[in-house]
Amino acid sequence: LDTSGRALKLALSAAPTLIKPNLDELRELTGNQIKSEAKVVEAARQLLDQGIETVVVSLGEQGAIYVEANHVVQAIPPKVTVKSTVGAGDAMVSGTVAGKIKGLSLEECARLATAFSISAITQVGSGLPSLAAIEDFKDQVEIKYFN
Repeated sequence: LDTSGRALKLALSAAPTLIKPNLDELRELTGNQIKSEAKVVEAARQLLDQGIETVVVSLGEQGAIYVEANHVVQAIPPKVTVKSTVGAGDAMVSGTVAGKIKGLSLEECARLATAFSISAITQVGSGLPSLAAIEDFKDQVEIKYFN
């Protein structure tokens, strides 16, 4: 689920499998002042307590923090030239869902989703990147682990 405002708040009652709030949306959902990565994880865990399986908090050029009950990772993208941010969030959700369908680990889902998102922001307009481009971007994604 990738929406915002009232729609996001209302959708939480359905306990979607996956949500992808950005930092401002996470603050709004939890009512927390979130000023550190640890606070992002803490706030995301509050959403897990509502029956959500995976919370992906997008952080712009700092990547995203992926939170599940027993795993937390941050996918940090390489520096790239941004041509357009249109579709970046949708690409991230698509990559995460594709990884889940393939049975990938949270780390590999994060890599794939970040590669999809990088592909979206490095081009103008819609279009699918080559598999080679996705693999290249995946190899450049740094993974940070949390306890």
